[in-house]
Amino acid sequence: LPAYSIDEDLDPSQQQAIQSVSGPIRVLAPAGSGKTKTLVNRILHLLNQGIAADRILALAFNKKARDEMQDRLERRGVKGVDVRTFHSFGYEIVREGLGWSFSSTHKKTAKSLMRAAIQEHTELPALRNQDPLDAFLTGLRQAKMELPPLSTVTVEYGDKLYPLEPIFYSYLKQQVNASFMDFDDMIYLAVRLLLENSALRRKYQSRFAFVLVDEFQDLNETQLLLLQIIGLPENNIFAVGDDDQMIYGFRGADVKHLVEFEKRFPVASTYVLNTNYRSSRMIVRHAG
Repeated sequence: LPAYSIDEDLDPSQQQAIQSVSGPIRVLAPAGSGKTKTLVNRILHLLNQGIAADRILALAFNKKARDEMQDRLERRGVKGVDVRTFHSFGYEIVREGLGWSFSSTHKKTAKSLMRAAIQEHTELPALRNQDPLDAFLTGLRQAKMELPPLSTVTVEYGDKLYPLEPIFYSYLKQQVNASFMDFDDMIYLAVRLLLENSALRRKYQSRFAFVLVDEFQDLNETQLLLLQIIGLPENNIFAVGDDDQMIYGFRGADVKHLVEFEKRFPVASTYVLNTNYRSSRMIVRHAG
């Protein structure tokens, strides 16, 4: 007998999604279509296939979603599956690779590091009601979250455009000297470490055989790259997302990542959860 009982009320699209085992899988799940239920049952199905709990990594977007998934697994008697937010997972990699800690006074430090980095390259004019550091910190954030070619990134301040690249590298140098990381760095530095440190990369790649991701449409380029590195070599990635619903555009999320999933993960299969369990028939009809 299987160790864990699968929910009996799964609809056909949910059943298909949880029963496919290997390879990259994309699940398009509109609001109210039971995506957390699908993720939890997928984990139960993997465990029933004999996959060890500590070989499964479930990445949630924020702490609330993480706690919800953890709670549902515990209620089913599941222990040992690694359920994490992207940030806590990245933070573990940075702590292991660099030994740095996160400090909550980071706003002040980021500004002072940026001020020093800018001064190495240029003198900025003082403008009324405009803090030059804010404009450059926004550029820094874009560079770390969206990973554009650095040579293409400029920062607008006053009526001038300043190239970010030289300032960016000066900032990184200042950052390393100060052993300083902010919230974005938990993911950005984790990606850099995995790319540069092959022993660390192999350790994390061999630790997990299956990776599940919630809210895939809200991931930015750096989170996606982290996922791609961790998913190798088998690419057993199970990505659940809603192509109609994306709220994190301001931090580099782009719904095209979900729509163009096969470009990043070739030979992917796609399942669509097409029943809305949250809204009444009348609401669904009008929405349609």
